[in-house]
Amino acid sequence: MSTVLRFLRSLSIYWKILGIGAGVAFLFGSVTLVVARSAMSHALYGILEDQASSRAHGLAADCERPLITGDLYAVEQRIDRALEASPDLLFILVQDPQGDVVAHTFEGDVPDDLVPHLAATSGAEGATIVLDSADGLVVESSAPILDGKAGRLCLGLTDGMVRRELDLLTSSMIWALVLCAGLGMFLALLVTFLISEPIRELVEAARRIQRGDFDARAGVLSFDEIGTLALAFNKMAESLRGFRDEVKEKERARASLIERIVRVQEDERRNISRELHDHFGQSLSALLFAVRSDVHRKEIEGTIVGLIDDLRRLAWEMRPPVLDEYGLDRALSRYVKEMSRSSGMDIQYEYGREPGLGRAPARVEEALYRVAQEAVTNVVRHSGAERASVVVLQGSGEVLLLVEDDGRGFDLDGTTRGTPSSLGITGMMERVGLLGGDFQVKSSPGKGVAIRVTIPLREEQPCPSAS
Repeated sequence: MSTVLRFLRSLSIYWKILGIGAGVAFLFGSVTLVVARSAMSHALYGILEDQASSRAHGLAADCERPLITGDLYAVEQRIDRALEASPDLLFILVQDPQGDVVAHTFEGDVPDDLVPHLAATSGAEGATIVLDSADGLVVESSAPILDGKAGRLCLGLTDGMVRRELDLLTSSMIWALVLCAGLGMFLALLVTFLISEPIRELVEAARRIQRGDFDARAGVLSFDEIGTLALAFNKMAESLRGFRDEVKEKERARASLIERIVRVQEDERRNISRELHDHFGQSLSALLFAVRSDVHRKEIEGTIVGLIDDLRRLAWEMRPPVLDEYGLDRALSRYVKEMSRSSGMDIQYEYGREPGLGRAPARVEEALYRVAQEAVTNVVRHSGAERASVVVLQGSGEVLLLVEDDGRGFDLDGTTRGTPSSLGITGMMERVGLLGGDFQVKSSPGKGVAIRVTIPLREEQPCPSAS
């Protein structure tokens, strides 16, 4: 190590600055290449999936008439022409409503390893999946023919177009990287001509940027080579600040995407809950009424009653209707009582709200209910506690949720380093973070767990009146 240091110290300023310039240019160029290639790859594969789905639906529509008339020869001709017209199409096959293949573009039989994937895309609306093959990634898409009454069409589209575009992008950016590296070395050469106060100022400005001060600028004291370097440094600092702002914007977009995902999940829960409650519950109730006169009605009646109870419990866990109709207080009160009854644990519940206030916004109530549900479930399953409590306090500016237990607790530092038990905590933190709230967990072995959640109530989100 000392030998290397002596060698570096023995180098002239020329080679030192030249090496630094080349290294910086290579580093920033490599990062730009990786980021740009990743972003382009994501976008191109999205386009490829859309293209596969569009082609599948187009071919499905084209094959409707010959399939209705039973002209399988015409179906074979149309899919063969489509395969010949597109070099990136790997295969096309057509199935009847029973799932049997009636036409395909394979030279022999349909490969056995493709059959399981055909089942994965057999939905009524079709589906798109990505497979790995010897030809690279293959986007398999299916589309119903005549709404599934005449069967469905599946096709496989290789990622040849994506790989060609990515190779072209990589080649172009490598040349740009070489150009930037050459420019960096040229600028480094200019610095070697003068060693004076301007260089010290440049070093100081660089240290300020390293500490996170992206507004730092080097003073331009002359218009010679050192002045040019100072101007270049200032432009680089401006680019870094722009890059930082871009990263922040992407982070905001990521948070918005997560919020949309959470909303979609809640909508799906609501729809499934309604379907379970309205359709299956009513159907089983009607069946129960019908079999009460049967010889074995007691046995059948008991089975159906159990099914109805299970469906109601499942519908409640997916999306309690009382949360939408009566609000967080009624929903949490019922949930806590049910968990206390089924687990045998003493779980206390308390809800307080300042006089004159209505309900919190729906998204806030949903987040608090899900966080409380996750926390209570963890207490019942993992804590070994005898007592627990759930407290909700709503003020004019924020809502507070506090869940505590006297169980065995856990090592908080160990839990938050990627262990399985951290997944529930991470999910709760994500929900609270989307609403600009604060999530805190306090625990240690043998001393129970305390979860504290505070979510602000923004003025632009009016609270509905209590039902």
